Amino acid sequence: MKILIPVDGSDCAIATVEWAANTLDKNNTRYYVLSVIPDPMIAEYEIEDASIFLNEARGILEQSGCMVEKTEYLQGDPIEMICRYADDIDADQVLMGSHGRGGVAKFFLGSVSTAVLERCHKPVFLYRNVERKAGQKVEHRAPTFYTL
Repeated sequence: MKILIPVDGSDCAIATVEWAANTLDKNNTRYYVLSVIPDPMIAEYEIEDASIFLNEARGILEQSGCMVEKTEYLQGDPIEMICRYADDIDADQVLMGSHGRGGVAKFFLGSVSTAVLERCHKPVFLYRNVERKAGQKVEHRAPTFYTL
């Protein structure tokens, strides 16, 4: 099975990687980890961040005995690039956090994750277990999955 995990350094993206590393079949799953740089004007700085996110995700997966086939960053529209990459590698599913680093959320899911859920030709599973409350630390709770 090929699973694409887009990462952006957010708490939810890291929690998604940790959940996958500790829950999914380690013997028959190959992971592809992708980070998308949306703004070419500051790409130099974003490439450094993307490399950090990718290395962190790779480390979490490999420490749990998972096979990471590839980590890669791309430049462009995150929604388009995630959907296209899933098609290009013929992913069996896309597993991503429900909220990223972006500011404005669309309803109760992040705008990028919602758009990928709606537009991707592959099955998309949105993982949500990090809940922020004003003035409090991050609270972890049972995961919730959204699919179309």
